[in-house]
Amino acid sequence: MLQTLPEHPTKIRSSPALRVVTLCWLFSALIAGETGALHELPMPVVQGILLLLTLMILAAFRSWPTFREWVLNCDPRILISFHLSRFVGIYFLFLYSQAALPYGFAMLAGYGDIIIASTALLLLCMPSQKKSFGSMLTIWNVCGLFEIVVVLISAARIEFANPDSMRAWSALPLSILPTFVLPLLIASHLFLLLRRGR
Repeated sequence: MLQTLPEHPTKIRSSPALRVVTLCWLFSALIAGETGALHELPMPVVQGILLLLTLMILAAFRSWPTFREWVLNCDPRILISFHLSRFVGIYFLFLYSQAALPYGFAMLAGYGDIIIASTALLLLCMPSQKKSFGSMLTIWNVCGLFEIVVVLISAARIEFANPDSMRAWSALPLSILPTFVLPLLIASHLFLLLRRGR
C-alpha cells in the first residue's frame, strides 16, 4: 500500500552524490539546448533520448540503493511537487498565440498540463494521512502519466506531418523538457505507482 507519513515524520534526505549527479545532468541538458544539439534531430529521435534518460533513471533506482531507499521512503508529496513544472502548459498556449507551436499540440499539452499541475497543487495541500489521499493520488497519477504519453504521441504525429512545426522543442527553454524534465516526470509517475503497490 502507499506509504503515509507518521504524525512527525523523520526527514529522508537524498545523498550528496545524487544531488551532484542531478545538477550535472541539468547542466548538460542546458548546454545541449544552448548549443542547438537537438536542432537537426527529428522528434522521434528526441523522444528516443527522452526514453533512454527515463530508462537510466529506472536503472539507477534498481542499482543504486541510496536512491532506491529515498524514492521508496520520501514524502510522496516530494514526487508530486515535481509536477508543478507542468504549469509550463501556460507557456505552450502563449507560444501558440505567437504562432511558435501548432494548435493541436499547444491545446492538448497546454490544457492537459495545466490540469495535471493544478490537481497536483491540490494534492500537495491535502494531509497525506487522510484516507482519501491514497485514492486521489492513484487517480491523479494514472491520469498524469496517460496525459504525458498522449502528448508525446501527438507531438511525434504533428512533427511527422510538418517537420518545422515543433522546432521550438529543439532550443531553450523547451529543449529542457525532453532532456531533463520529462524523464523525471515519467519516472516519478512510475515510482508513485510502485510505492502504491508495496
